[in-house]
Amino acid sequence: MTASLRDPRMGQGMDTRSWDVHAGPIYCLATGVLDGKTVITSGGADSTVRVWDLATCQPLGQPYTGHRGEVVAVTLADLDGRLVVVSAGEDGSVHVRNLATGQPVGAPFTCGERIGCLAVSAG
Repeated sequence: MTASLRDPRMGQGMDTRSWDVHAGPIYCLATGVLDGKTVITSGGADSTVRVWDLATCQPLGQPYTGHRGEVVAVTLADLDGRLVVVSAGEDGSVHVRNLATGQPVGAPFTCGERIGCLAVSAG
């Protein structure tokens, strides 16, 4: 699936950037700042979460795997001073990964039912 981004600062005649992101539909996006770069995380029908440098439209690292179904929700959060990506999906699991390293933070949570949305609160 190809994604397109528009720079709202450009007004009319906006700059549009497109790149191939997922094998299938993209269901969710979240943005954040990692090491001074604005990044986008995306989740899709291919059961992966991907991280992109917004300025270059280049992937940062390998896709995150582990879901056994479509990823339908992603969000970013601060966890003990580190930025994490939280993803949920059709398989009823919630995965947490360190955004800087891509490594899992603990074991996935499971509930046995499709999870369609996420919210994170600083606490």
